[in-house]
Amino acid sequence: MKDAFGGILNLAIITVFLLIVSGVLGFTVSYTKAFRMKNIVIDAFERYDSLGCLKNDREDSACKDKIKAGAESIHYAPNSLNCPTDYERMDGLFCYKESNSLKNTEVSSYKNVKTYRIITQVDINIPIINKIMGLRIFQVSGDTRELQPSFNK
Repeated sequence: MKDAFGGILNLAIITVFLLIVSGVLGFTVSYTKAFRMKNIVIDAFERYDSLGCLKNDREDSACKDKIKAGAESIHYAPNSLNCPTDYERMDGLFCYKESNSLKNTEVSSYKNVKTYRIITQVDINIPIINKIMGLRIFQVSGDTRELQPSFNK
């Protein structure tokens, strides 16, 4: 009888260990997808100088198409995207915030430059962790370089 309880305890320890390892591996894969998606979005914003990338732009722009194709290629589709209050949500894939500033390009010539902060969501669906920590801990953010859309030149 003593050996039977030892075997059950060993099985329980092995099961808990395997659950923890698989959870860490799942989180790593989800974090990598969110990080790659952030890089895809920043690359698209910088390549097109944010023209056609924003929420109020036309639906069939090259920038939006590139972002959607990138999301499909890495199979990125978060279930719930929680954007902070001052951010815009874009097609359920990422959030962005625009920052305007003036840049001195010549002796008395200033141009309006924009930077964008991009946030993507790490897709984790573990109810206990979501309730305790909240989903904003599992977000990846990054900034674009200074952009000068052609209508500002």
